[in-house]
Amino acid sequence: MSKWQTNSLFRGEHHNLIQHGQGKEYSSDGFYTGEWQNGLKHGTGTEIKTDGSYYKGQWSKNQKHGDAAIDFSGPDNASYSGSVSQGKLDGYGFYKSKAIIYEGEFKHDSKEGEGTLLNPDGTFEYHGNWKKGIRHGNGIRQYQDGSEYVGSFFNNKKHGKGKETYSNEDIYEGQFQNDMRHGKGTYTWRNG
Repeated sequence: MSKWQTNSLFRGEHHNLIQHGQGKEYSSDGFYTGEWQNGLKHGTGTEIKTDGSYYKGQWSKNQKHGDAAIDFSGPDNASYSGSVSQGKLDGYGFYKSKAIIYEGEFKHDSKEGEGTLLNPDGTFEYHGNWKKGIRHGNGIRQYQDGSEYVGSFFNNKKHGKGKETYSNEDIYEGQFQNDMRHGKGTYTWRNG
């Protein structure tokens, strides 16, 4: 067993007195067990924190990087499985919490690209494009009242060309701006 300058304790393989190979590091906020290369976490490993959170997956030069399963601590009970880059959700993944279920693309810990959002009970809410965690681009959104919008979003709002089918089966197809019908469009009543 070796004591390192970082106020942690390491047990495992060494090369020239540097962590290299399989090993386990204990620190005041948890422990890491897995592969090491030249004194850095590198390869496959698991980190478990004293707050109850854990990370199990790939590491590159001390950074969480590659495929991983993450369980976040906290009241939201959130978990993630998918791609991680430099310690952030990045690439394709599946995120679940008490508030949402999301499957799709991430960039720097935010929904970015194409993805599907479900309500906690598993019912569909949105599928389409995201930018910095908000609806932005083309998508389909279903609302709690049974209405549905298919079209363009800008900054999380209906904006541009779209079609909205209301819960009473009336349909509006045309332009939207800031979540409101705006400009040219056609409204069709269910009863003609």
